[in-house]
Amino acid sequence: MKKKHKKNRGDRENAAREILLAVDNQLHSPDMPEVKATYERMLSLGYDDEDARKLIGSALACEIFLILAENQEFDRDRYRATLDMLPELPE
Repeated sequence: MKKKHKKNRGDRENAAREILLAVDNQLHSPDMPEVKATYERMLSLGYDDEDARKLIGSALACEIFLILAENQEFDRDRYRATLDMLPELPE
């Protein structure tokens, strides 16, 4: 049983790393200015770099969940709305 727990934790850690990598890519992409604006807003609210990126990652994870679990398409307006809610997250 412990092996399964370690594997699940490893899977979560890998997923978190991949989401943060995607956030970094979005921060540097001219196609996603809303991500950079959200990052700068989080910094202005007093969040440090890591926490700002994790908050954005949480918004991205919400979007990924909807895509995978509910078989929905990526919805940029919905993603933008979630980013606009930060630091609050949807329930």
